[in-house]
Amino acid sequence: MKTWFSRFNLSGQFILLLVVTILTSQILNILFLMGDRKLSIRTDRYSMLIDDFTNAAKNLPPHTKEELPLLVSRLSNGRGNIFLSVENLAGLAWNPEEVPSYQKKLSESLSEALGRDIDAVLINRKVGRGQNIRPPLPHGRQSGDRPSNRGRPPPPGKLEAIASAEVSPGIWLNAMHPHTADATFTLGAFAATGITLLAAILAALVLTRRLVRPIQDLTSAAKRFGRGVNAQRVPVSGPHDIQVAIKAFNGMQENLERLIDTQRSTLRAVGHDLRTPITALRIRAEDIPAENGRDKFIATLDDLTVMTEEILRWAKDVSSVEEMAPVDLTALVSSISDDYSDQKKDVSFREFDDAIILNCRRVALRRAIVNLIDNALKYAGNARLSISVISEGYVDINVDDSGPGIPEEKLDAVLTPFTRLETSRNRNTGGIGLGLSIVQSVALGHGGALKLENLTPGFRATLHLPLAEQ
Repeated sequence: MKTWFSRFNLSGQFILLLVVTILTSQILNILFLMGDRKLSIRTDRYSMLIDDFTNAAKNLPPHTKEELPLLVSRLSNGRGNIFLSVENLAGLAWNPEEVPSYQKKLSESLSEALGRDIDAVLINRKVGRGQNIRPPLPHGRQSGDRPSNRGRPPPPGKLEAIASAEVSPGIWLNAMHPHTADATFTLGAFAATGITLLAAILAALVLTRRLVRPIQDLTSAAKRFGRGVNAQRVPVSGPHDIQVAIKAFNGMQENLERLIDTQRSTLRAVGHDLRTPITALRIRAEDIPAENGRDKFIATLDDLTVMTEEILRWAKDVSSVEEMAPVDLTALVSSISDDYSDQKKDVSFREFDDAIILNCRRVALRRAIVNLIDNALKYAGNARLSISVISEGYVDINVDDSGPGIPEEKLDAVLTPFTRLETSRNRNTGGIGLGLSIVQSVALGHGGALKLENLTPGFRATLHLPLAEQ
């Protein structure tokens, strides 16, 4: 089954895999690095908070409950306050998140500094809209706000660290450190990923071009050679593996061309050598008395002459020595139909509206169409020609008749040279079995195919040819 991935060419598949691989690795790399970075920043942040909080506890100014809340100092990074109040702000926070390890460190640091056991509280909390826990104003006056958990849930990423410790009975030392959680994907990370992707895609384009260009040249040469075009040797380029394949193809092409040339020469020699003795026998047969079977002997020689000419003509068509040239297909089929109509034969052509220019071997294609018409006339007495353009870039030349058709199990066999459905071996009724074989050879030589199909009723033979070079 053809998947969506297989629809891409080599360049597309390579670039797609490269992009997916780079994106995946970059995302995982960012996640790992950002995790380490967040851990490092959080460690530094809590360490700074513990140090500032301990120093403030050791150096508390004289105070009474009536003076509270009282601003003691600011955190060393300037983003938070340390102050005295009668409330445990960490215990009143909305949706707190405990930080056990650093809370223990804070308790130990305070206990050592103050010389007694202190159970400090250190939490993170999400900051919501309309937050009501605030540090006191710098002059010591209270804003009037009270702790509350009312309001909507906070937006993501907004955090605040709160530390609280009871330094005197009923008096709490509090620290509030607002901060924003570090983003996992930063602008720099996106920029680095984009630059990496761009560089990788450019490198992939250069590499795939180096890979694909020789493969495309090899493919085009193979298709041209398959249609009988004597293509030039494919330039040897690309990676070593592809160079080896190109050299092997060039060697195969040279060997096949030598073999074909040898066969053509042999057929021409055989044809010439056969014509001479057949002609000599034909002349000598005239001297044979009629009562000794002269007429039958001459008829046999005539059959042998026709068979020899047909075999040589078939070999010529298969060898595809004719050069390709642009041909108006509609005009060609119309002229063939008119020739048969002039001979008072039941052949018609359903005209195609537009001109179809086909790069083909005109003589060979005409012979193939004529063979199909002759078959239709022989077995049905009529032929109906039509042309249809297929959306995939192919054109069909259809020859329909109203005859009995061909048994389904013999549709493939009739394409084999010298295969005849008519078993009498009479040349006048069944030919010598080369007609459809010639048509198939012509179709294959054009990069197409011959299709045979039984209709209800009737029979259809279709030349399926590419409009452009395939």
